[in-house]
Amino acid sequence: MLLLKCPFDPDCPVVVSREEWGARYPREVANTPDRLPYMIIHHSEGPECFSQTDCAQVLRDMQDQNMDSEGKSDIEFNFLISSDGTIYEGTGWNIAGSHTEGSNDVSYGICFLGDYGSHVPEPDSANAFLRLEEVRNEA
Repeated sequence: MLLLKCPFDPDCPVVVSREEWGARYPREVANTPDRLPYMIIHHSEGPECFSQTDCAQVLRDMQDQNMDSEGKSDIEFNFLISSDGTIYEGTGWNIAGSHTEGSNDVSYGICFLGDYGSHVPEPDSANAFLRLEEVRNEA
């Protein structure tokens, strides 16, 4: 687990690191400055997951799709949030994702794991996003 830019704050959200979910190494990295002005919200349009074991597999599958089928250098999102409110590190704070063409260098891509075309995310995942947004604003 890693702490998000607020290691001495007891309310700082804990994030499952890339190592913990079994991420591959990126092909290349594009650095970004601190405190990008925007957060762009996505949903994966795939299965929801409620455990770290299940979510780790979803993330590995997503990263494989992004890198192997779509030719991207890594998983496309900066952070991903599961239905149980767990936050997973994608590319992280200071590395550009590939989530929104033309906006990757000025925004963080946040992905809710699941298909939310017909219902809203679980309260735990919405609260995790709010904590992530607070950390971004305080950093």
